[in-house]
Amino acid sequence: MATQKVHNVCYMADCVLDLSQDTTQAVILPKGSTITHLSVEVQEVAEGGAKLDLGFEGESEILGNDIDTTQKGVNICNAVFTPSKDETLLATSTGASKGKAMLRVVYFLPSTIRIDY
Repeated sequence: MATQKVHNVCYMADCVLDLSQDTTQAVILPKGSTITHLSVEVQEVAEGGAKLDLGFEGESEILGNDIDTTQKGVNICNAVFTPSKDETLLATSTGASKGKAMLRVVYFLPSTIRIDY
């Protein structure tokens, strides 16, 4: 028989982003959580060279940098991040007078169980 430890509590938080807003407080991440997947689905395109950054206060581009919001589609950010305190994920849009995107963040909380198989 083998034993394996697995994380068993997974959450997905989502937030609609108005790309005409400079900064949006998008998702609150609890201390000790681990982000495993982050995606931005551009639903309504922005104009010109509009870009989107994803991060935290003082680290505004740690999860996503210069994401193109001028084309519809899904952008995947494969950044693994574990905050050492409760953090608010900030979405910072530059150069857009319109546009809409859906941000989805998948994270685990520090809960591990042992499975025997």
